[in-house]
Amino acid sequence: MKQELSDLFDKTKEYVNVRTDILKLTVAEKASKAAAAIVVGGILLVCSLFVLLFFSFFAALYISESMGNSYCGFLFVGLFYLLVGLFVFLIKTNMIEKPIINKLVKILCKPNTVENENLH
Repeated sequence: MKQELSDLFDKTKEYVNVRTDILKLTVAEKASKAAAAIVVGGILLVCSLFVLLFFSFFAALYISESMGNSYCGFLFVGLFYLLVGLFVFLIKTNMIEKPIINKLVKILCKPNTVENENLH
């Protein structure tokens, strides 16, 4: 009886250690996926900003040249970005924040298939 209790205690201790290791690996995997998504998103954001910057200069210079006034093109481009900024501010909660939050929750709360297979 004493040996059986000792074996049971050892098996329980081993089980807890294995579950702890699985939890650590799962957290590390999900954190690394989230970090990778943030890095890729950051790189795409920087590239997109450069594209937007150069297209904005092109549009401003083209409008200025078309109108014969060197300031009008930059004024129109600035007003366009002001309108876009106001539009984004008005729709930010439903169209921007919620999808980002949902995507992060989906990444972080996605069930680990290896862990689920071991439970059955």
